[in-house]
Amino acid sequence: MGCKDGPVGVWAEQFTAQSRQATWYFSHVGVSRFLLAGLVAGMATASAASCGAPSAFACDSSAQCGSGGVCQANGYCSFVSTDCPSGQVYGEHAPSIFAGECVAMVLEADTTSDGGSTDSVSTPSGASFGSGGSGSDGSSGAGETLAVTADESSSGQPDASSTGGDDASSEAGSSGSAIQRIEDDLLVLYRFTAGTGDVVEDLSQTMPPMTLTLQYEDGSPAWVDDGLVFTGAGGALVEGSSTKVREGIMASNEMTLEVWTTPTVLEQTGPPRLMTLSIDTSLRSVSLVHGGGTPAAKGEALSSGDQYGIRMQTSALLNENGLPTFTTDSVVMLEPTHVVATRAADGMLTLWVNGEAEASEQREGDFSTWPDDHSLSIGNEVGLGRGYEGTMHLAAVYDRALSQSEILQNYDAGY
Repeated sequence: MGCKDGPVGVWAEQFTAQSRQATWYFSHVGVSRFLLAGLVAGMATASAASCGAPSAFACDSSAQCGSGGVCQANGYCSFVSTDCPSGQVYGEHAPSIFAGECVAMVLEADTTSDGGSTDSVSTPSGASFGSGGSGSDGSSGAGETLAVTADESSSGQPDASSTGGDDASSEAGSSGSAIQRIEDDLLVLYRFTAGTGDVVEDLSQTMPPMTLTLQYEDGSPAWVDDGLVFTGAGGALVEGSSTKVREGIMASNEMTLEVWTTPTVLEQTGPPRLMTLSIDTSLRSVSLVHGGGTPAAKGEALSSGDQYGIRMQTSALLNENGLPTFTTDSVVMLEPTHVVATRAADGMLTLWVNGEAEASEQREGDFSTWPDDHSLSIGNEVGLGRGYEGTMHLAAVYDRALSQSEILQNYDAGY
């Protein structure tokens, strides 16, 4: 009789499957959450030690788990799953008692300065329970306790009802999520959380860094707690070289443009730029825009409407302005929104909103025609003139087309 089939193995499988329910129950009847956390961590890890199959793969770091994998503190790899409350499921090469099982979420109590306590969500069974957090790029180390003040739903977004719904961390797309963002092939990453200053640092690990410098116009942009507010004027521009973005995308013939934003106006004219690699209002490599509209008579502004769109120049579409604009249907909402544009090597161009593919078309050609003097700008055109009205929370560029599961992972991670 194998270990998995014996009494210990049967108990371990039942324990793994029921750990989340037990956590919830005991935390609501007053059992110490520290004691419960230790029980879940210790018992599950002990089960793994006694029943782990010889062929099970043990990891030391998330890099050993492959794309999108997370090395949990018990030494086994997990991957994104929208079916699990924690957002993670153990991979097939984990010991049999873990393989295919949801990574458990464990509540523990954090003591506040006034002697009270708040709930936090920690990484699963076997995780350490010391102070944790996220790095400058927003990623979290395996086994760290992640300071999340709201319980999380199965989508990975905090449940607003647990915090009264007024705290920013309780809203979809808010910071503090336990889900790890995709880091592979990341060219630039900007989090608009500094709250002060005239620059926004590039948090990607791809050298050289591309720092954004704020360009003020009529009091815009302005810092708020969770982002940078644009009121149709001003912008955030890379004043130095944007070569790593241009050359990275040209080399792969793929790209992903990503923003987290909260629009303040549905109907905007221009169309305003969420993100652009260009030189002025008429010459661009690529631009992610609020809307797109229909070309109007000469001298008239374009009506953006409540769409998201992209303009993109390729060798097969030699329009220096990237026209025609490819757009979604009317999907803009005045709330935090995850907007992504991907272009795969086979030419498939897709616009995604909150993890869902909203529009796709074939856009042939490569990016060999992109000029080397175009700069990256957020919230407005290079040289201004196409200002956005809304709050920018996060912006990122990858030199490949993220898959739907990866886009969902970034969506669940929030900003």
